[in-house]
Amino acid sequence: MKNRFLTLCGVLILACLLAGCSKNAANGENSGPTPVITVTEAPKQTEVPTPTDAAEPAVTSGPDVTATPTPEPTPTPVPQEAIDEAVRIAAAHGLREEDLHGEYALFLDFAETAESNENLSGYREILYRIFPVIADNTEYIDCEYLLESEAGLSIIDNEITDAHRGEYHWDMNTVMVNTRREEPIDHRWPATVFHELMHFVDHKAGSDYDDWYYFLDDKVLTLTDFLNLSDADMSRAQPLCATDYIVESGAELFTAKYFTGATQSYYESCQFLSGLEYIYGTERVKELFFSTDSDVKSAKIFFDAGYSYDRYADATASLNWLTYPEQCVRPDNYISPEEILTDLYKAELGDGWETDREFRYILDTYTADWD
Repeated sequence: MKNRFLTLCGVLILACLLAGCSKNAANGENSGPTPVITVTEAPKQTEVPTPTDAAEPAVTSGPDVTATPTPEPTPTPVPQEAIDEAVRIAAAHGLREEDLHGEYALFLDFAETAESNENLSGYREILYRIFPVIADNTEYIDCEYLLESEAGLSIIDNEITDAHRGEYHWDMNTVMVNTRREEPIDHRWPATVFHELMHFVDHKAGSDYDDWYYFLDDKVLTLTDFLNLSDADMSRAQPLCATDYIVESGAELFTAKYFTGATQSYYESCQFLSGLEYIYGTERVKELFFSTDSDVKSAKIFFDAGYSYDRYADATASLNWLTYPEQCVRPDNYISPEEILTDLYKAELGDGWETDREFRYILDTYTADWD
């Protein structure tokens, strides 16, 4: 697993130490003003989701400029012999042509990299099975960077002291498969490796992956941007929350979609992500998981639904606690996933959730005995 459960706490502590203040307690209401902050300028700011009652950014006059659109590059046709070779290699590793999603050249590069990697410890065949995920989500993945990361990927058997069946360590680019198993041959091994490889794809989707984001004056700042602020601006910046619930539920839900057919862990978080998929659609959830700025996109969902900053922070902390109950503290202002999903449904789809049978089914599964 990507060990990001400390990210939120670390960000909050850092912000408080630098700012000399603490976050206001949430009022528990779905509405309420987010602190309105005014600043002249902040470096390298990117577009941000706007929370409830945030101030409109100032507009200054200037000369009219007509932008010339950049023409879309024309794809280079793949020679038939390359297509045939890709299909042949794919079949040798249990993949159908449709699994390649038309990415024949990318698959040939992926296969060549997999074959030249000597640090896969017998898990090369499962690595091949991750390719349909990559090919199906190239819109959100920097494939060149991912291939470079694939060349340095290691998969090893290792004794893990925690109860995890496997872990992905992003800093070492290593998947560890726990050798402390109850049975000599565990049918869940392939699914475990696939789940951890899903973390690999998620974390290596682009070189601009960042664990730290801040909110200031309707803008999102990276950690570098934040550290370049003046002391006054730094004290007013609010940290965006780490989305552990997306990290784990995304890896498990997409493992089920592409590989196992059913989730085997992180049930409540997976069910929440399924609720988001029902409300916003599959493509929105793909973008939420595979993009390198999942924290920003998660914040946008809540702010667009009318959440104040405090309620957004409480909601995210509640979902993270459901994901890592042994490692995260239950927030004082806990908000149930059913309540959050209902809020998001009403904001996106309007009234009618009480008579929406499919949506009510998703809510009702939270009372199930997942064991």
